[in-house]
Amino acid sequence: MAVNDAVTALLSHQNEMVRKKAVMVIIKLNKIHPQTDFDMTMKRALCDKDPSVMAAALNYFHEEVKKRPNDFKDLTNSFVVILR
Repeated sequence: MAVNDAVTALLSHQNEMVRKKAVMVIIKLNKIHPQTDFDMTMKRALCDKDPSVMAAALNYFHEEVKKRPNDFKDLTNSFVVILR
């Protein structure tokens, strides 16, 4: 958990590959030590301008929606837009 702030700061990096890797690290951190603090961070990553960052964030939501489906009902419209 010592790297949370550093990784979260990388989500606003100008390079899309760095943002994508930061999302992937957050997913891994969440698997090691599950917590709901990442939800807002990942919602911002889901709205990223780069499709690869958005696709990486979808992996996070795929796992979390299985665990807590009621917490993400507000994102249903966003998921439908992404599918289109």
